[in-house]
Amino acid sequence: MMKKAIVIPLFLILFGCTKSGEVVTQESITVDIVAPTTSQRISNNVEYALQVSTSEPVRWVEYFLDGASIGTAPTAPYTIKWVPKNVDGGEHILSVTATSFKINSFKTEQKIQVRLNVGDDFKGGRIFQLTGVNSGLISSTRDLQSNSGSKFIWSSANTLIGANSTNGNENTLKMAAASSTEAEAGYHFKTGYQYNGYDDWYIPSFDELNTLKENMFYVGGFEENVKDAYYWSSTELTASQAQLQNMTALVGTQQQKGVNAYRIRPIRKF
Repeated sequence: MMKKAIVIPLFLILFGCTKSGEVVTQESITVDIVAPTTSQRISNNVEYALQVSTSEPVRWVEYFLDGASIGTAPTAPYTIKWVPKNVDGGEHILSVTATSFKINSFKTEQKIQVRLNVGDDFKGGRIFQLTGVNSGLISSTRDLQSNSGSKFIWSSANTLIGANSTNGNENTLKMAAASSTEAEAGYHFKTGYQYNGYDDWYIPSFDELNTLKENMFYVGGFEENVKDAYYWSSTELTASQAQLQNMTALVGTQQQKGVNAYRIRPIRKF
């Protein structure tokens, strides 16, 4: 006699092992950003307390700025201390991922506004001029240094090279191309002056140097002795003369390119 096959419905196989009356539910946890608020503006180099609230305890919370982790908090109130560094001005996304004890992830995010300020430590130096939300000029916090010292002649040749624009970067490229000795300021920019992780520093034009002087106390590190506080600009006047500025006295002047050596304060754009 042929035996009959016993067919067990699939739903009995799937749920036959659950306890009587048990209801299987999906985990749901609400995560809210408490601080910073949406109206708060964030500045570089300032410490902030970031905090979230969750509808029930979680295993840990991790914070992200534009997708990059900035810290983890293992216990309530899930607060971290955060100091923004080299964060561009403008809009950014602050997001939070909360991981539950069942290892499920719950995420929330909000937009934040970062504000740049004159005097901020930012991308290799300090901001001394802002021309937009995320553009301006940065000064090195120290004068140009070389193995031979911290003072340089403008040029060893009495030749007009066309370094007379208000764009110091263009001027510096011309000075670098025309230089041949370490005593000349432009020589140290031939392959890009390397400092604090950046190689696009240049010698400020006379206009840029004047702006730097107006905001020099936001930057610091300048020579204070009046007789020794002369700094070259990258702006030439004639074949034999270039402009310079005394950062302590209320004078701007010009000097022979190859006679006396003076200081250089590198700057860069962002």
